Amino acid sequence: MSVVSISYNSLSNASSEAKHVAKRLDDYADAINKSVYKKLNNYNGPRSSNISTASNHISSKISELRSQSEQYEKYATSLTNLEKECRSTDKSVRSKVSTLTATFKQNHGISNSKIQNTFNYFLTSIGNSTAFGRWLGDGDDLSDAEDDYFKQKIEDWYNYEGGEDLIKGTIVAILEIAIAVVTVVAAITTLLAGGALFAMIVAVASLIGGIIAGVNGITNLVNEGRAYNATRNGDPATGKRRSSEDTLTDTIRTESDSKSLHGLAAGIDVLDAVCTIVSVVGSAGELLKKGYKWTKGLTTDVKNIKIGEVLKIDNFKAFGLKLKNTFTNGWTEMKCAIKMKDSVYFDWAKENFISDLKKNFNNSFRNFDSKLDSLKTTKNILGVIKDTTKDGLFAGFGSVARPCITVAGLPITAGSRYDAIVFDDFYDIYDKIDSKVVKNPAFSKDSPVKADVMEKLSRGSHIKISIPDTHIPEINQDFSKIRVA
Repeated sequence: MSVVSISYNSLSNASSEAKHVAKRLDDYADAINKSVYKKLNNYNGPRSSNISTASNHISSKISELRSQSEQYEKYATSLTNLEKECRSTDKSVRSKVSTLTATFKQNHGISNSKIQNTFNYFLTSIGNSTAFGRWLGDGDDLSDAEDDYFKQKIEDWYNYEGGEDLIKGTIVAILEIAIAVVTVVAAITTLLAGGALFAMIVAVASLIGGIIAGVNGITNLVNEGRAYNATRNGDPATGKRRSSEDTLTDTIRTESDSKSLHGLAAGIDVLDAVCTIVSVVGSAGELLKKGYKWTKGLTTDVKNIKIGEVLKIDNFKAFGLKLKNTFTNGWTEMKCAIKMKDSVYFDWAKENFISDLKKNFNNSFRNFDSKLDSLKTTKNILGVIKDTTKDGLFAGFGSVARPCITVAGLPITAGSRYDAIVFDDFYDIYDKIDSKVVKNPAFSKDSPVKADVMEKLSRGSHIKISIPDTHIPEINQDFSKIRVA
């Protein structure tokens, strides 16, 4: 037995799409006729065989587009007729089935309502007629009540008793520790492999920064536990404060008045900022090498390009010129495609964009070719999970998208993966400087209390506050004279 399922909406949508395609083809033919064919025919100068040939080809192209437009129009009409026919058939079948069912019920004396009522009454009578039946019913009600109570307890714990902060904070802290471990292992692997002096300095800075990040992750994990205990013990304000203490230096500054400990916290923050600056310089150097490779069209591996060669003035001039020409040519092509309604150009651009996204995604999140590549990929994946957990899906999407958006594709080195300058190359430098240097607590002079409020709090007050004396009258009553009726 065969079954046919027909979606009326799909047929209607398909018909609309076919009409849209027909209109696009017709518009394209009109555009060619208006902007090319008529102008070519109105040409009054000397005509060669090439002009005649071009005119004939354009005429053939217009005729072909008109023909295709008519075919799509016929296809749209056929789909609309099919939808109407299906609806009509469906209505006829439904009416016939309903008539046959009603006739069958009438001939055999069947009434749904009476049977259902009788059946329900029978089951209800059995349930209420015996102690066992009533016990089953009460047990079922009790079970439902317990389920509702359990669900409500979980909801209250998550929303009001510190559960949300505990879960989110713990996951973020564990991910911070994991990312720090991967960073340390990658730095040690780079140091053991050896290389240029500056590369070793960057690796040492990454190692120290990874250790600091690991300590901060452990501190964050401990503080989440302390925050949850405070909230459960009736002090949600302290719990919220401790939950926001994400680093060792935050904890020291918030919970200690010791000048020496505050000095230690400042030293740690300064050291972290220095390591970040070294890392940023290394990232900027890699970005300059990529720009040099793109400018010169080299197939040399970026690692083998000397930074001294890159920093020549002529290279910056050549980079600026190529950047200008690339942007100008791309803009001109896009404007021309928009004017001519060239869908082929936009299809090509879309395919290239998607292809580059896939290649960059594989480079950032599926590259396990070497030990260092595996560590970098693992760190990227953990970073996406952390950002999603901490700041939501939009932040997680940004962490995935930034390494995948191509700014400029690089010539492929023999035996290597596709490489490109991506948006994250720029964002990573900005983010490190902003979060670890500009907003570093060691360099921040901002007080959590505004200056004018702090000034008022520091002044002495001449207002005296005291509890006034309250006169309590004495009532002398001889209770022995009171009689109870």
